[in-house]
Amino acid sequence: MNSPRSRQRSAFTLIELLVVIAIIGVLLGLLLPAVQQAREAARQLACSNNLRQLVLATHTYASANGYFPPSMLHTPGTAFTSNNGSWGVHGRILPYLEEDRVASQINLEQPWDQGSNGSIVAATQIETFACPSEVSRFYRTKNGADYVFPTNYGFNFGTWFIYDPATGQGGNGAFHPNSRYRAKMFTDGLSKTLLVSEVKAFTPYVRNTTDPSSSYPA
Repeated sequence: MNSPRSRQRSAFTLIELLVVIAIIGVLLGLLLPAVQQAREAARQLACSNNLRQLVLATHTYASANGYFPPSMLHTPGTAFTSNNGSWGVHGRILPYLEEDRVASQINLEQPWDQGSNGSIVAATQIETFACPSEVSRFYRTKNGADYVFPTNYGFNFGTWFIYDPATGQGGNGAFHPNSRYRAKMFTDGLSKTLLVSEVKAFTPYVRNTTDPSSSYPA
């Protein structure tokens, strides 16, 4: 009489399963930082490309108008309301960033945050003005409503003194109010003059004070 053939069933033991899970965990631990680094590198590349686009747009503005864009326009001796007096460089170079639709809707001679300008600004995101790595990449609100989207690029207004509204004297920056500098006016060369740099969004600053200090009100 023949005995029945014994059957052997193969399966993972608990130890083998734990080893496999441990190996997968190690691989994920090595892979995720690499993926994050690759993503951040891509974001930084986008930030650098934004900076390049701003430089090209500013120079194209200068070629078209004969001078570099001022940060704002002001009549010396009249009331000065700082950034609310008129648009800065960002608004003036919009047509040279392929943002003609937005540029056609705003009025550069009126404050950027009032009237129809304010509603357009509150509803507009210019991707070239914001770095993908910015942690504060969200609207600043005012009275519970969207007010302005951040920018990560600041133009050179000067080292400390920027502009005297009484006399119209400007500082040593390339884009102080009423600047309108031509390329030949940069006697030390354009390559040695700061145009724009990356900045943290919504950075607090000192305004209309006699000296800079460690206290920076928002």
